[in-house]
Amino acid sequence: MCAEVMVAEDDAKQAELIRRYLEREGHAVTAVRDGREAIEAVRRREPDLLVLDVMMPRTDGLDVVRVLRSEQRELPVLMLTARTTEDDLLLGLD
Repeated sequence: MCAEVMVAEDDAKQAELIRRYLEREGHAVTAVRDGREAIEAVRRREPDLLVLDVMMPRTDGLDVVRVLRSEQRELPVLMLTARTTEDDLLLGLD
């Protein structure tokens, strides 16, 4: 099954790696570079999955999820992070 996946990642190399892998598996991929762009793109395209970097410029990944959830969007989100503290991990689950 082909899914439409949005990748929100400010690191161009990481975004390209994720895009290539997902496309190789048959998924349609849209990439955005920051949190604000991610919110607007989700509103326009309504992807099946959002792969979201937590630490992005302008609006971070946690705020992106808060905005989307406040709009009652049930979009599945896979969060990518280099953060390792228990508090950070719990914030991601909130």
